Amino acid sequence: MSPTDRPASDQAPTSPVRQIRVFFYGLLIDEAILRDNGATPTDPRQAVVDDYRLRIGSKATLVPANGERVYGMVFTVPAPELRDIYAAPGLHCHYPEAVVVETLEGEQLPAVCYNLAVEPDHSERDAGYADQLRVKLAAVGLPSDHVPGPAA
Repeated sequence: MSPTDRPASDQAPTSPVRQIRVFFYGLLIDEAILRDNGATPTDPRQAVVDDYRLRIGSKATLVPANGERVYGMVFTVPAPELRDIYAAPGLHCHYPEAVVVETLEGEQLPAVCYNLAVEPDHSERDAGYADQLRVKLAAVGLPSDHVPGPAA
């Protein structure tokens, strides 16, 4: 009997889909937006990443900055869904970077964070995005003092 002739119950089990812990710092901190983009996020946690600052141009990114911090949300997302999110227009230019986040409960966790390869030019600003982000941060109970530009 060849492997393809075996009954389905004898087939090798499929591997579970890998789950990735991701730190989101932009509008994707909103679980509903993640779901609207085809993701099934689980294990939401408020978190902060130290020694980075948020930079908002036409797109948001984190850039290294000693002594600064950025608040966001950590979710666990299936790897194929995460790949699809960051293949979408507007997000395809972000690359994964390993970070250590600290939850607001004080637990340190390894995570992946998606950043731009090139920091936006300092003349590039999107005040509307910054205002939307402040609203999203307030909705999940996080401070927004790290968001650049005047507060709404």
